[in-house]
Amino acid sequence: RVDQYNASRLALAAESSELGGTVKELLVRAEDSRMLGDFGRMRGTYNQLMVQNQALLAEHAKRCANQEALLAALKQVNQMIQRAARLRMGSVKSAVVTACREA
Repeated sequence: RVDQYNASRLALAAESSELGGTVKELLVRAEDSRMLGDFGRMRGTYNQLMVQNQALLAEHAKRCANQEALLAALKQVNQMIQRAARLRMGSVKSAVVTACREA
């Protein structure tokens, strides 16, 4: 599960980055239209910008949910490692913890 959440996190980050670039591009277009006095195009560009901004906010919400799920999964893995370590004593205990963390 941790690998799936991590792969999903990377994909969501790439999508958010792409949307961020689109937002920047639309903002520059809107400002250019404003400076040229083309208010019809400026209005349309700001509408597109609003749509892209909403999509960016939705992607952020997905990333937050994925991050929470990833942290919960990592917490479960860590708890399993700690439980396995409690079954051993001394140097064997630290060897179990080290082997589990490397896996």
